[in-house]
Amino acid sequence: MQVKAAVASGGKPPVYKDIQVEAPGAGEVAIEVIAVGYSNLVRARASGGHYSAGSTDQESLVGVDGVGKIQGTEELVYFVNFAPGKGTYSEVVNVPKNFIYPFPKDFDEKAPARVAALANGTMASFMALFDRVGDVPADAKIAVLGATGTAGQLAIQVSKKIFGAKTVVGIARSAEKLAKLKQSQPLLDEVIALDEDEDKIGGSLNNVDIVLDFLWGKPATSILAAAVKAKAEKSKRLSWVQIGSIAGEDFSVPSAFLRSSNLVILGSGIGPSSPEQNRKVLQGVTEALASGKLDINYREVALADIAEEWAKPLGDVRTFFKVK
Repeated sequence: MQVKAAVASGGKPPVYKDIQVEAPGAGEVAIEVIAVGYSNLVRARASGGHYSAGSTDQESLVGVDGVGKIQGTEELVYFVNFAPGKGTYSEVVNVPKNFIYPFPKDFDEKAPARVAALANGTMASFMALFDRVGDVPADAKIAVLGATGTAGQLAIQVSKKIFGAKTVVGIARSAEKLAKLKQSQPLLDEVIALDEDEDKIGGSLNNVDIVLDFLWGKPATSILAAAVKAKAEKSKRLSWVQIGSIAGEDFSVPSAFLRSSNLVILGSGIGPSSPEQNRKVLQGVTEALASGKLDINYREVALADIAEEWAKPLGDVRTFFKVK
């Protein structure tokens, strides 16, 4: 079958072209794709720069996830096609059956776009809290480091609406963006700019239970120091979950921090979670977004315009590509 798709090779930007799609193999179903997600992860895999990417020597589909209908039915599903050399940016794609997540019975007309645009960003904090932390304390205090980014904004909602956090603190570099976020996010209880006084930061983070860290690097180093020094109950567990590293790959932890307080540092991503846990997370993400329980602003771009969109930096609003 000939279809339109976006493919990449050699670390070069994607090309929109005709490709041939074979019949589904054993254990696969064909998905008629409606919309696909766009993120830093998609870009990194297409360039070969992400640890989950395969070789870029051969031309392969771009993308990691999307929304569509199982061919021959009206069943709407979210799907992931994450194996090396696989992708989702095609009018039709063959997907393993165990990588398909049905929509709930009740959803609105915006649900396909919302799920395609926001699933990847939502999964980051959902997986961190559901699988890596596990037992989120009742009435937890959660800090989001990198709160003004789209994944950070979704983490605020996930923390409150899905995991029942009592208090959510947003941390970011820009005081101006934080002020706007505080106005637009009624679930956000407090904000901290990275350049504020360490004592003030420590006061806001006193006895925080969980930090969802989308930044890493120097910002994480300074915030961790403030949080550990401010802990009134040294035996109370502080789970620091590393999710992203846009501020740098290196992170310094004095050994005394680990001996003087109950500090646990975890990573959250594709590797640490079992396939079973991943499936539970992705089904939960699908249902939360399709039902409208979680939502932030997003924008639509036609997949045919991928070359123009790829040349731009990712903005502050999540983008998805409309396939059909």
